[in-house]
Amino acid sequence: MQSSIDMLKNHLESLRSLNKNELKSLYRERRKKAASPESKGAGLEFIEMARKASLPIEYEFVPMGEDQSFFCLKVII
Repeated sequence: MQSSIDMLKNHLESLRSLNKNELKSLYRERRKKAASPESKGAGLEFIEMARKASLPIEYEFVPMGEDQSFFCLKVII
């Protein structure tokens, strides 16, 4: 589970580091790509939220035991 959290953190941090034009380019690039077999979508959800947000997205992982965490995402539009 920690690897999933780390992967999501890395993805969110990379989105936080991009400006609006870079997010737009990334969105267009991802739309053209085929979704990976283990993915349930094209991975555009967080990119789209970051594009629409007026402030950088915020997130938090709160441990809820040994094998669970609560994920909280804050997006201000």
